[in-house]
Amino acid sequence: MELLTFIVGCKGRLDHLKQTLPILAQFPNTRCIVVDFDCPEKCGDWVEHTLPKVQVIRVPNRPRWLHAEVRNKGMQAVETPWVCFTDADIRFDPKFVEVVAPLLRPRSFFCAAQYDIGTAGTIICSREDFHMVEGYDEMFQDWGFEDADFRYRLDLAGARKAGFPDQLVEHIDHDNSIRVQFHDAKEPIRSWAANKAYALVKWNLMAAVKGPVSKSLRSKAYRWAVEETARVYQGKPPRELKLVLERYELDDEKCHFQVGRALLFTLEPLQAGNEQLMPGANNKPVANAP
Repeated sequence: MELLTFIVGCKGRLDHLKQTLPILAQFPNTRCIVVDFDCPEKCGDWVEHTLPKVQVIRVPNRPRWLHAEVRNKGMQAVETPWVCFTDADIRFDPKFVEVVAPLLRPRSFFCAAQYDIGTAGTIICSREDFHMVEGYDEMFQDWGFEDADFRYRLDLAGARKAGFPDQLVEHIDHDNSIRVQFHDAKEPIRSWAANKAYALVKWNLMAAVKGPVSKSLRSKAYRWAVEETARVYQGKPPRELKLVLERYELDDEKCHFQVGRALLFTLEPLQAGNEQLMPGANNKPVANAP
């Protein structure tokens, strides 16, 4: 059996895919999966015609780009013990597998030693650990932070973070118009801020319940994070989020009431010019990010 499967999603990035996929397809002892996420350029057709050994998964009727869903869809076809999630605009060094394969150890996951805003989403983990943390959280919308959340949960589950030489992966530079062309939010900093706010709420909920958080609580948290981030940028006063985790009824002859356990969250601006708070905004390495 092959050692590693590469998963690449594509929607409107065929030009990038043509530059990067041939390198992935030639690596020995590996497989490669391209997720054609309702791509308007029909990238799956090009892959099947040009690189027939690459497996194509087509996901139709997806007008928006949903990064977490893309990666989860690709993972459904993985049979190898290790998987590398990456993007169409990431160019791999021809020696990538030769260098990285000896580093792979159980209960570890791998990123570039000093990744930046472009390469942060390239992550290697075991198939076992992916399923242990229930994959990517599809609550994340638009651009940013689903990869940081995935790394955080891998670490929380006991997988050790390790690095591979960052010169083995290179991001093809492009502007934000390409990054957000299939997103509702057209300003990456705002969707990144909302997604990070949601992640911080969720991580606190995970600590409180000592495990995964229900979809209903995550949905409430995400909706609040998006709405509150918008309010902050509009200069409006913050509104609190109260999430009730448990209720205990005390109903007998002497008392008739209930006790609830809840977490309370607020989102307030620290300073003007929140755009400066985005790590990697100037494409600088962020080696210690989650």
